Amino acid sequence: MQSFAIYAIINIMQRIKSFSIIEILVVLSLMALVMGITAAHFFDFRPATALKINARKISEILTQARTLAITHKLEHSVYFDSVNNKCELKQGNIVLRVYPLENGVIFDEIKIKDEPLITFKHTGGAKNGGSIYLKNSQDKYNTITIINVTGRVKIFNYDRRL
Repeated sequence: MQSFAIYAIINIMQRIKSFSIIEILVVLSLMALVMGITAAHFFDFRPATALKINARKISEILTQARTLAITHKLEHSVYFDSVNNKCELKQGNIVLRVYPLENGVIFDEIKIKDEPLITFKHTGGAKNGGSIYLKNSQDKYNTITIINVTGRVKIFNYDRRL
């Protein structure tokens, strides 16, 4: 009699430790649902993140040109090519480096006097200031503004163009 009771208890404990197919399917479907919702939000944020990354990259390029101009006491420039969506770091006519825009971000408009070129003097100030408008696939914008007297670079972001 005792052996039967022990066998019954062991049998019940073994059943409790295992999962049924229905329980496994329920858990897997809940996991798939959560992953689907997360993926939808992730892909919605990608264009906004790409816009910020490209704006920071251009800001860093402009700051690098300014630093090189001060360090080497030679004018350095950043040329913005809106046709090919890239910018070039230059010293005189020599292209030091090319930086393409990535992940669907484009130059929407470049507002710089005369040509799409920002030139930094050996003092760190810019010869010409202006603004560069970046746009992503969701029609969100970032503006990079260069103040000509100081050469300071600022980034502004907004949902639509003003």
